[in-house]
Amino acid sequence: MIYSCFSKVIAKLSADEEILKPEEVCEMLSISMPKLNNLVKCGNFNSYDFKDARGVYYKRSEIMQALRKRE
Repeated sequence: MIYSCFSKVIAKLSADEEILKPEEVCEMLSISMPKLNNLVKCGNFNSYDFKDARGVYYKRSEIMQALRKRE
């Protein structure tokens, strides 16, 4: 049941845009989880918490956009 709800939320978002788990963002940016948390707290990245899913997720486009601003 939970997996079903989670899958629906992910499918809806994935149709519009790819979402990433924190581990995927850390791997993509070569940073640690505490560093990612600090970046979120400082407002560099937005995180999304879905009521039907566990955990926090990030939009790939927002991560890429933030990286482009820093260049």
